Amino acid sequence: MALFFHAVRGLRGQVLAYGLGLAFWGVVEAALFPTVRDTLAAVEYPEELLKAFGATSSNLSDPRTFMDVEFFSLGPLVLAVFALFAGTGALAGEESRGTMEVLAALPVSRRRMFFEKVLAVTTALVLTCAIVALGWVLAMPFAEFGRQLPLWRLTAATFAMLSFAGFVVASALLLGAVAPSRGAAGAWGAALLIASYLIVVISGVTESVEDLRYLSPYYYSDLTGILAQGAEWEHQVALWSATVLTGWLGLRAFEGRELGAERWQYLAPLRGGPGMVATTSMPVAERASAWLGRRSRRWWAGAVAALVLLGATGGAVAGAISGAGSDTRAVVADGWVEAPSARVLAPVSGTIRSIGVRDGDDVSAGQDIGWVENALDGSLVPIRAPLAGRVSQVSSNAGEFVVAGTPMTTVHQLDRLYVLLEVGERDIDAVAPGQRISVTLTAPGTEFDTYVESVGRVALTGDGVRSRDEPKYEVRSTALDVDGGVAPGMVVDARIHVPAR
Repeated sequence: MALFFHAVRGLRGQVLAYGLGLAFWGVVEAALFPTVRDTLAAVEYPEELLKAFGATSSNLSDPRTFMDVEFFSLGPLVLAVFALFAGTGALAGEESRGTMEVLAALPVSRRRMFFEKVLAVTTALVLTCAIVALGWVLAMPFAEFGRQLPLWRLTAATFAMLSFAGFVVASALLLGAVAPSRGAAGAWGAALLIASYLIVVISGVTESVEDLRYLSPYYYSDLTGILAQGAEWEHQVALWSATVLTGWLGLRAFEGRELGAERWQYLAPLRGGPGMVATTSMPVAERASAWLGRRSRRWWAGAVAALVLLGATGGAVAGAISGAGSDTRAVVADGWVEAPSARVLAPVSGTIRSIGVRDGDDVSAGQDIGWVENALDGSLVPIRAPLAGRVSQVSSNAGEFVVAGTPMTTVHQLDRLYVLLEVGERDIDAVAPGQRISVTLTAPGTEFDTYVESVGRVALTGDGVRSRDEPKYEVRSTALDVDGGVAPGMVVDARIHVPAR
């Protein structure tokens, strides 16, 4: 393990620089949140801008959305840049410095050299994430995230960044094994990294190129909106499988690379491998045939099984730490608490003689809450509550003259509270009655679960509290089974658990 320890020592400065830099960035953003939360709740940003920065909700006063936008929109790219530099430097860097020939002369196989370098880079990335996680520990007392964003979720999302960073490492090793120099490998790696990120950003705000996201490894990492939505198992399995396959090609290319050639070596994966005969002078077709012919069916079956097993294991680990389910995803929605209500109307035209209730009073169905002197015959007519509940918006006073049918107050039936949510056009088709809704009250931070009762199929007209340019549809929950402290009008953040795409 001498090569492993040597490589780790060489990366310790970068680990500290990237780890402390990311940790400081996260601590600053977390500490800033309490001072800007109220302002963010009142400001409306363009939806396309929010999506470009990874927001799955327009409510930036939600700490999950805030940290998705402020840290996890670009933090994974910073870690990926470290992965790119470390990956290209692991092997191509040794050759560029002229030390690869010395290492090759040691009684160590190229395969062992490759795996020890990979282990060293992986260790460096894990240590970097650990430093960031320690930063969250320091930030939590100042962040005031509450139960909406606990420490474990921030930590899990931080280590989930390793999924994309791992693919970048594998790609950097492959490029370093076929490129003429580390500079060329780094340049092409940076181009692929930037393209992978921009494809996701552009496809998220432009429907005409939406399908391009399936070409981007960054899309399968689920790092866009990781705190609000978590990760999908299928995406993680696909990404880790691609990482294993790319890393295997990098190993083959490194085993077959001609050191010091200073040219692109696209066929290095075909030449590589222990026990391979020299095929430099053979035509391309014969090289491929010779390589394939030496592999038995058992070898191919074992290779495919190993790829599937490693990919599934990696996907399971990544999905577990990011809190994702294997068959569901979360649709993030904003809304408020509602209750069945009825307005109390003046029974006749006349003068109000008394009003016996105030805002917040509880009444029973049919209870007399006031009297009106009939303008026609001078008789006193009772004002009765239409249902049992709590009075609000008392708008009439004794001595006033009212016309029959004039609204006087409203009674809310508090034992039948429910949640109304606004869901965007892109997600409404996935929402159906019976699906679970995880609800968080913005003000007191209370959390509870309920279920979808009905889904509106006609777009709202824009009167909702958070409607945007994208059409919104109304989703209503079943009656809430909660204790006191929940009242009509409270703003909520919700996640509707719908089938995965």
